[in-house]
Amino acid sequence: MRVKFRYLSVLCVVAVLFCFSGCLFRLETPTLTYNNFTVSWSAQNNANSYEVVFNGESYDTTETSFNYAPYITTGKQTLKVRAFSGNVFVSNSDYTDEKVFYVSETKLTTPASLIAPHKDNSYTMSWNAVAGADMYLVSLEDGQGNIQYFETTDAEIEIRKFISIGGEYTAKVRAMAYDVSIYGPSAYSEEVVFDCPLPLNTPENVKLAGNTLQWTGVDSAVGYRVTTLDGETIETTSTSANVSNLMLADTTVFFVQATSSDGDRDSAYSNGIATFEQNTKSQYASTKFDFLGNEFDLVADSAEELKSLVYYTLLYRIENMQFYVDYLTNNNARSDAIVEYLREYNEIKAIDIRISFSGELANLTVSYLHVSTPNLSATGEYTTVQNTAVPPTTYVTSDNKRSDDFDDFAIDTRTKTALVFTSDQLYYALQNGCKPIFASDTCPAKVVYDEAKAVLRDIIGNDMTDYQKVCAIYEWITYNTVYDHNLYALSEKLESGSNSGSAQATLSRYRGFYIEGVLLDNGQAVCDGLAKTFVLLCSLENIDCYKVSGLAGEGVNINAEMYGGAHAWNKVKLVAGDNESAWYIVDTTWADMSTYDVIAKKYIETMAHEYFLVTDADLATNHLETEPATNVADVEFNYYANTQLGQNVMLDLYAENYGDLVSMLLQAEGERLDYLEFEMSSTLNDKNTVYGYVRNNTSRNYSIMNSGNVYMIVYS
Repeated sequence: MRVKFRYLSVLCVVAVLFCFSGCLFRLETPTLTYNNFTVSWSAQNNANSYEVVFNGESYDTTETSFNYAPYITTGKQTLKVRAFSGNVFVSNSDYTDEKVFYVSETKLTTPASLIAPHKDNSYTMSWNAVAGADMYLVSLEDGQGNIQYFETTDAEIEIRKFISIGGEYTAKVRAMAYDVSIYGPSAYSEEVVFDCPLPLNTPENVKLAGNTLQWTGVDSAVGYRVTTLDGETIETTSTSANVSNLMLADTTVFFVQATSSDGDRDSAYSNGIATFEQNTKSQYASTKFDFLGNEFDLVADSAEELKSLVYYTLLYRIENMQFYVDYLTNNNARSDAIVEYLREYNEIKAIDIRISFSGELANLTVSYLHVSTPNLSATGEYTTVQNTAVPPTTYVTSDNKRSDDFDDFAIDTRTKTALVFTSDQLYYALQNGCKPIFASDTCPAKVVYDEAKAVLRDIIGNDMTDYQKVCAIYEWITYNTVYDHNLYALSEKLESGSNSGSAQATLSRYRGFYIEGVLLDNGQAVCDGLAKTFVLLCSLENIDCYKVSGLAGEGVNINAEMYGGAHAWNKVKLVAGDNESAWYIVDTTWADMSTYDVIAKKYIETMAHEYFLVTDADLATNHLETEPATNVADVEFNYYANTQLGQNVMLDLYAENYGDLVSMLLQAEGERLDYLEFEMSSTLNDKNTVYGYVRNNTSRNYSIMNSGNVYMIVYS
């Protein structure tokens, strides 16, 4: 009892102190930094939010920055900030000193001639440029009254990437000058109202009763399309269909798509529903199915065949699958093997499973919690831009460019085929040597396939070697895609929670993990989307390529421990230099040299070739395949040693000594090159020494950066 009373006495003292002093601690007052129309401050210890008072109006935020562009008027403007505490023992900070500035009464001209976003302009809103404007602020309001603001320095903005729900939207824009003492912001333009549709909902509760397939109706659907994995299709306006003409003698898998009046809003296909006509093991053994151009039966007599059955189930999102497992001796071992292959399947997924056995016959039931077709683009505090001062160099010249209607792509020589609905099924079929067959012209796989063809018409010429094609593809992805740091931040936040399945289900909705992020979202993606797109573009030219999954980070292989984060990159097979055909590594995510502006929260990416056609040994300290390597990349090739500098055919981009470096610098000066990318020999690479040689042999203004042995100089 004495111990309890002693603690009570301490609490009483604390209570008394609190009553007399109000609290024990006070938060520090934030220190503000201004950059254009954004005020920023560093996070305050023990603060859980911040109050920004702008022109007398109070705005609460949990972020450490605030964009006041939407709220600027003309005349006197005032701003102050304080930190809020959620702790009774810590008081709020004092307000910062009030910033006072004046905005000119002379307003910029209001943007006019707004063109509403619609499908034919890729949902891009545009307007007449305003003289004196440095940027434009776009207000976007959805049908539920939620308003978002976006900045752009161009007189247009692609709205689709900011939209996450269907329905009606209202947009308007105002022009702004950074020097508000000269020009005040314009008034907002007239509003434009538009409908930016997302696809119809996917049909659910698909069931097969006898010869009749049934499903739940979808709002706004004008009809439905029933398709089998053999590519057979029937269409109906009802929510059921007699499928007796589609049923095979053994096993048939059905999918249902809701169709729209114009085809643009056709839904994703439903999960697969399978029917099994077999009664005996011998009938299952005689039942064949095609998976990525290879034939299997429904009796797994090897680990490879069981893996194919499981992968087949997951790739096509089949809800119920039956097969025999006869190479293992008991059902515990059989169940463990199935679960292992379910786990090993390397795409973004969240599933619930149920496995039961009737003797050796396995009944696998899968509930798919992840979406088949993503519809979200990540937004957040980070901005990433490409440094256009370092452009691609390997694109086809205008003299040898393919025609706008060119469609004779090398992939058409492939003999193996696979039916695909989604972009993930497309890339997976391509990397396994198949030519795709599309379930419909409106399925997501066909949309990105056509977009990829358009890219290759622009950058590839038929007289190019496979090496030149791969280099052009590498440069296109690197230059036209920026890493989606907002999606990465979201994934880090979700995956740090306790429910990884819920995190994967949520993340599956974001296009940055897929080809859609690269080709349809103005080049906003993370490593998975980049690696899948590389497979698609290479495969259209019939160049063998596949996505590698593993871990990446500095020191990833130290002491054989697996450090670093999940990552995806590629291996591609081609002839490089004088070598015979061999496998090489390409990493388009790590290809950019990236710098970060802390105040503006802006990443700037500069294209480089450090991760173009390298070996497993080259990446031994920072990349680790989590599965045994299917193909070893062990043939040396050096892009820099095999690329000439400017007009000098005798000088390459690899410096074996400092004399080579001086020659490069003088050549760049003589030709007045805009930039110089080169590699130093690892035996003499010293950053300070290299920077010194650059300084002493360069007469122009320049900026310089490096990643390991690779350096980039951008002249101005």
